[in-house]
Amino acid sequence: MHGFSVVLSTEELAALKKTVRFLTAYRDRTLDVDSTHTIEFLSLNTVSSIWPASNYVKDVIIGIIDTGVWPESNSFRDNGMEEIPSRWKICEPDVQFNFAMCNRKLIGARYFNKGIMADDPNVSISMNFARTLMDMGPTPHQSLPETMCKVLDMNNEMK
Repeated sequence: MHGFSVVLSTEELAALKKTVRFLTAYRDRTLDVDSTHTIEFLSLNTVSSIWPASNYVKDVIIGIIDTGVWPESNSFRDNGMEEIPSRWKICEPDVQFNFAMCNRKLIGARYFNKGIMADDPNVSISMNFARTLMDMGPTPHQSLPETMCKVLDMNNEMK
């Protein structure tokens, strides 16, 4: 990992800029989630697309790199999902994500911080690198459009 996102005060940023490994910093603007119906937003066709041809991705594990998840979101409801493929072995807990949050749709969540820790074992940054949950609160999540056809939509209708 060669970058990270963090909220800093003006003083903290000034101190960070003085460190040997500092490259750059820039202000990001906050964007709001603007779609609760991912399939429609992406103009995906659940009738004539590859989903029906693939038996709605039965026995397929889809890996997505994301900033975090909110397991309580309707996007992760596992109604109608098949059993987890036996080859799947990992539901990795962290500070705010426990085994009970995994289900037949959200079969795992992992964090990847070993690179930065190996690069500098004494790194001291006031943020939780091991966090898998989002700070957005319980909003509909957008990370799983590939499997949305197997989730109840916001009106509790099977898609």
